[in-house]
Amino acid sequence: MNLGGQLTARRLILGALASLALLPSSVASADFFNQDTIQRFAPLLVMYANEDNGPASAPWFLDRSQLLFSERDPCSNVEIYGGPWTAAATRKLGVLSSRKNRWKYQTKESILCHHSGPVHLATDHTRPYDRRRPSDLHREEGFFLGADLAHGGIGGMPFTNSTPDHEFATQAPIYYDDGELFGANGSTKNPRQAYISYWFFYAYNDAPKASFLFNHQGDWENMSLLFRQGAGDLWTLQAVSYSVHGSPEPVGAACPTPALSDPLSCPVPRTTREGQSRLVGYVADGDHATYASPGTHPLRSTHGIASDHTSPIGSGFSWSTWQNLLPLESQGWAGFCGAWGSVGKPFLPFASDKTGPLGPGCLDEQERQRKRGGPASWGVTRSSPQDREATPGTAIGVDPLDDALLSAID
Repeated sequence: MNLGGQLTARRLILGALASLALLPSSVASADFFNQDTIQRFAPLLVMYANEDNGPASAPWFLDRSQLLFSERDPCSNVEIYGGPWTAAATRKLGVLSSRKNRWKYQTKESILCHHSGPVHLATDHTRPYDRRRPSDLHREEGFFLGADLAHGGIGGMPFTNSTPDHEFATQAPIYYDDGELFGANGSTKNPRQAYISYWFFYAYNDAPKASFLFNHQGDWENMSLLFRQGAGDLWTLQAVSYSVHGSPEPVGAACPTPALSDPLSCPVPRTTREGQSRLVGYVADGDHATYASPGTHPLRSTHGIASDHTSPIGSGFSWSTWQNLLPLESQGWAGFCGAWGSVGKPFLPFASDKTGPLGPGCLDEQERQRKRGGPASWGVTRSSPQDREATPGTAIGVDPLDDALLSAID
């Protein structure tokens, strides 16, 4: 699927790796989160050395998926749309890009399968087995994207160990989201706080050993950064949150006022790439949980029976995420509130864990993101376009001459 032509000249920009400029409080937070800032703090991800389910783009997954509505047994799932996933079709999934023309599931009645509740939208929170969904839905009912994946995994994304640092070869983009944090009553925090979240997508979650019961299609992970505008009206990094199986683990940055030449001169997990300090995340084998350190990480959910394993820099593949950044708000699919992957069978254990995850951009009734990573514990975010920049972000680090790269992004 070649979606490169859908990127307009306005969204394309060759990002330059520049030092972070610290801004006074008179400048809006939207101006602080400019292209240089977004790119400067994008992390290096160290993939597990033997990973065989690598990153993918959301369109790559969509192109291999059908949009279906899961019915409770013994009723069959209902196909809503089987493709092709053109730009117009993709926008029907999302609310951040378009508030109209969204996919609807028309209620139906039959002799065996009787469903007479209200019409549901793909932007309603309908992921099967989730809590706080429409009350008329049974636990296994709801929208989902069922993908046809060879061997359950990514398949076509290339790996290579031909370079000295085992550079991870991928065309998959990173999706970024940023904004100011607010108090519970919607007031601006004092001192002001803001965040950047970097979202990574993998086509398949292949959990290790004893945790195989948690395998599922689709896998959204993230790293989220907390910033504070403090003394001297300077924005400084305060914490980095790593997604670990739905329980983000924040690492305090305790940064002093950073030097202009190196905004990451503070005790956070980092490495050096292209002459600059970079945040670093270590991606676990198979299930892609992102950790702050390499090594063995026991899984609390298995009571020590199984563990995640991450590779140190130099032995695993490295993913330079700042080379291909796309704004979440500009993605047509952002706002889909069903499951990114097939639905687990209700008669099997861990049915919810075997169901595709909720994706970023799903909004609640107050237009706040349901899947927010670290910011969920830092404060309230305003995620709809009218509450943020007048113009959504820009694709960063994308080379408009690279047709192969453009074919992998939307």
